Amino acid sequence: MPASPGERRCPARGSSSFRWPVPPDAGVRAKLDENLGRTCLDLLSAAGHDVSTVFEQGMTSWPDESLLAVCREEGRVLVTLDMDFSNREYERPI
Repeated sequence: MPASPGERRCPARGSSSFRWPVPPDAGVRAKLDENLGRTCLDLLSAAGHDVSTVFEQGMTSWPDESLLAVCREEGRVLVTLDMDFSNREYERPI
């Protein structure tokens, strides 16, 4: 059964009952760091978010400051598992 208008199925879940409500133009602009896999990209994209990746843009192993600068320029949040970003003294929130 296809998803009803305003909803998108999560293909990675493989469940016909798992759906996210997605209002038009409600997605987040995100950049996934190199430590997150394809599943994360697929899940966020299926939920209606505009997602780019560090890997796709050839930015692997870039310094943290450079990644943050590109995210600011592109208007994206950086999604990462890198614990350097968990230190609030490291970078003030945007």
